[in-house]
Amino acid sequence: MVKTVIRFKVWIEKDCKPLIGRGGYEILKAIDQYGSIAKASEVLGMSYKFIWNYIKKLEENLGESVVEMKRGGRGRGGTWLTPAGRNLLETYEMAESVVRDALLEIGDLVIACNEPAVKINEVVKSLLAGCI
Repeated sequence: MVKTVIRFKVWIEKDCKPLIGRGGYEILKAIDQYGSIAKASEVLGMSYKFIWNYIKKLEENLGESVVEMKRGGRGRGGTWLTPAGRNLLETYEMAESVVRDALLEIGDLVIACNEPAVKINEVVKSLLAGCI
């Protein structure tokens, strides 16, 4: 029997330009956790150049810096989130949580296709019958 599930994606835009979705959230979270773009790229399996280009595009669309860097060898350098970067990270976390909680009101969390999804209950299924 095929399960009917609801999946969702959250992203934040400014002036119709994308800022951050799940992938961008993972990038900023890793930079925040490790204090290094190089380490974030290693952990996430992304190239340093890809992350650097993503950050530059994000900052261009946002109109302000999301990371600050200090160059230096032997542990003297690092990368950290600016207040704008931290705010974007927290806003994304809150938005995703609100959407997930709203969906959980109408169904049960399940794992489908190896990802979290919400299995909708029969009442909601009948309301959505013409849509899915």
